[in-house]
Amino acid sequence: EVPAASEDAEVSDPPDDASISGAQHFAIDPVASSVTYRAYEEFFGRAINTHAPYTLPIGRTSQVTGTIAVALTEAGLQIEPTEWLVNVRSLSSDDARRDRAIQRNYLNSDEQPLARFVPQAVTGFPPDYAEGELATFNMTGDMTIRTTTRPVTFDVDAVLAGDVISATATTRLNMPDFDVY
Repeated sequence: EVPAASEDAEVSDPPDDASISGAQHFAIDPVASSVTYRAYEEFFGRAINTHAPYTLPIGRTSQVTGTIAVALTEAGLQIEPTEWLVNVRSLSSDDARRDRAIQRNYLNSDEQPLARFVPQAVTGFPPDYAEGELATFNMTGDMTIRTTTRPVTFDVDAVLAGDVISATATTRLNMPDFDVY
């Protein structure tokens, strides 16, 4: 399971070629943002934390960058495909051995240091959304881990307040889907 969280993105200058009319452009603020994971572990072929999910190891990094362009239209929330990057070399947990195994053995971070997400679509955005309210919706896009790209859907809770979007996005990844064993 890999929950991802991004909070308090600040507005950036929009590029000259914005394709959605009236889109606002936001940049991920790495000081206020993080990407986290929880891992189900095995020890000699036996799961060691399936009965106590509150003890799942958690790792995180704040080395996340990217932008998002959004526009509230009559059709709902529209987004432009952008790119979010996570430096997987910087993932850290409470166990340096786990960190080395995840970074080197599983994610091959020496050769593929970045995981990539390209948001493509939003579904379930509240049609009557008003600025400052919590919106719960889904965001689908293409996730690349190492050299494998798969569609991924995040459950998102977000609030737009002026020039800041505060959001938490969560998904569950099955690492073999990304050729990670």
